[in-house]
Amino acid sequence: MLNELYLLALNLKSSGVEQEPVHVDFGEPGLSSYQNFHIALEAPGRIAFARPLETPESFWTLKKGNFKFFPAVRLSSPLVDLPPDAPQRADFKKTTGEVLYRLLEETPLSLNEFEFKSEREQARRILAWKHKDSESLGILKDFATAFDGLASKPREFSRQLVDALSHTLQGNLDERALKACEALLCGLLKESKNKTLMVEARVQLIFDWLPENKLSGVLYSPRIRRLALDCLNSEEASSHKKAPIQQFECALEKEGEMSPISGPFPDWAAQPVIAKAFKPFSKFSDASCNFRYGRADSEGFPIGEKTAKALISAGNFITSREKMGKNWRPLKNGRFEERNKKKAEASDVLIAVPLYPHADFATVSILAAPMRADEEEKEDDVPSAGKAKARWVEFRQMAESYLQALEKKADEEDLSSSYISFLLLRQISPGQVQLAYSAAPSREHLAECIREWLRAGENLPPSLRVPLPSAKAPSGIGSFPPAILYPEQAISSFPYQWMRDGFESSPVQAPPVGRLLDLFFLKDRTTGDTARELLDELFPRIAPLLVAMGNALHRVDQDGGELREFVLKHSKSQPSPCYHFARTLSLLGLLLHHLNQKRENYMNSTPFEIGKLLAIMDYLHTCYCMVVRDGDIPPSLIGNGLLGRSADSPEEAFAELQERSRIYIGWARSVTPGKLDGVKKKAAEDAVVLLKLADPLCNSLHEGEFSEAMNSAEKAHLFLGYLSFSMGN
Repeated sequence: MLNELYLLALNLKSSGVEQEPVHVDFGEPGLSSYQNFHIALEAPGRIAFARPLETPESFWTLKKGNFKFFPAVRLSSPLVDLPPDAPQRADFKKTTGEVLYRLLEETPLSLNEFEFKSEREQARRILAWKHKDSESLGILKDFATAFDGLASKPREFSRQLVDALSHTLQGNLDERALKACEALLCGLLKESKNKTLMVEARVQLIFDWLPENKLSGVLYSPRIRRLALDCLNSEEASSHKKAPIQQFECALEKEGEMSPISGPFPDWAAQPVIAKAFKPFSKFSDASCNFRYGRADSEGFPIGEKTAKALISAGNFITSREKMGKNWRPLKNGRFEERNKKKAEASDVLIAVPLYPHADFATVSILAAPMRADEEEKEDDVPSAGKAKARWVEFRQMAESYLQALEKKADEEDLSSSYISFLLLRQISPGQVQLAYSAAPSREHLAECIREWLRAGENLPPSLRVPLPSAKAPSGIGSFPPAILYPEQAISSFPYQWMRDGFESSPVQAPPVGRLLDLFFLKDRTTGDTARELLDELFPRIAPLLVAMGNALHRVDQDGGELREFVLKHSKSQPSPCYHFARTLSLLGLLLHHLNQKRENYMNSTPFEIGKLLAIMDYLHTCYCMVVRDGDIPPSLIGNGLLGRSADSPEEAFAELQERSRIYIGWARSVTPGKLDGVKKKAAEDAVVLLKLADPLCNSLHEGEFSEAMNSAEKAHLFLGYLSFSMGN
């Protein structure tokens, strides 16, 4: 990762981006694994308010080692010493503000007292700082003085925090905020490995300063942040004057004099996706594996101190909140992790540089749908129909704008030598991050990749339609052509195993995201091995969904029944079947394109014709049931029931279809629509039309040879033939 960061730093420098100072003792507090409270202090050392943190902000913190932070403070126990078996906890099965407030008001409180020794040392450290920005420094010193004074009286601190929390509980709090209040007040119950209950209090207080006549805290402004960094680096510069200068050769910078980095790398984070700060290089000296080579800590990779800081500064800049959705964004990776006792799809950090192909254009937008403002902090949510619908964005319109941006300066620049770097960072454990994928296409090659992706998105039968919710349709269900997917949407088709007639799915691990990105960046455009492997992995996962959706589609009454179940009804904890179905069809066309199987060819293949014949038999079956059985349609239609057999043993399935369809074909040849009326007349007329369509297909298939089981590509032809036929064709 160091080489990529170095190139990023050079890119930003050539773009005229000012390097922000960094320091090993400066970072951002981790928020994801704690119940976080925003605590405002006011003169002369009083707690003005204590509120659960609603949305993450750009906080900063001084730190000492890996665990000591300031102004963020982590508590080792809750405010009130309440045992796990205390009678009051019986009311916490459904936590409400009234229950917690009653605990504060009616129970004799045994308050825990907190010693803030290291945090008070950091406050006194601030009091020794000097800086030319006296106004900002005055704010910092006022806060440090107030905190040191209050923290010196542990009982008074706990009492004030209880009073502030009591006031907060009188407001209207949501479930998440109430859980945070419970954790701070008396801790949350957790079952240990030996099945005994214990109290867990993972609470972080993020202190702020509220000057007189101000409505909100002022401690975390960019100006104060920069001042804190300047003061830290001034401290470091003073200590370096006393240390002897060492001569060494930096592994990255070959020119210029510099001192080697004498300690660990500064930290870097990409919140909220990678919340825990990490170091781009670390060889811990206590790890036995590093003794083998005799190079550990800062000796593991010789690098100058200024260069190391420049790398972290570049990382901080490109993953700042201001650049989110422009130069970096979360990218779903098809892997699941446990969050709040639920499985949620994890995200990587996608970075794209240079800053823009041209001004005000989001470089990362080519790989994922543009982020909405309300999505930025909701990456932990379980996928739902609403989120899926929000991401169903037309790729073509964005791609055309992107192509114009790439080629805007074509007359001025050599597009074949102008590169855009894409990096994918993955957190493999808290504090450990690896480079999961990288690509550096020229602007000319990237334009070719986009055009090829557009062509791949059109590699589906023109008649193919998918049912999706629509407010404009009288039934609430509209019929739409499959959209061209963003690469992230294509990735999201893999991490689910569909089952139980397509109504349920189970999270499974997706193939490495880099394999699908290889398709986008045309790294395997000659052999098609990647597309073939992905298709082999995809089909067993989505076949039950395709079968179930086909069974729901091929019924005469499409305004109700199973189709409405699929499109409009689903579990909130499950991905929406209809949107997943739509994405899957688009992905099938894309993978076939990369196997050099174009629709004008595969639509004439034997598997495609078998699929089309099975669909015709489904419709004929429903027509027969509408007339002869008064609309009593069985759970499985004749063609649908033979889909799996057709893929594994097409010759046997075709023979069985001939035998089982005799009754329906004989009826269609003898029925007289004129003697019927209403729905039955329409069904009989449809049956006559279907019979005329089936006859040439049957004759063609009689002459063909299809004794072997189908491979994944042929199965895709089969299902596309089956799903692309409808009575409206």
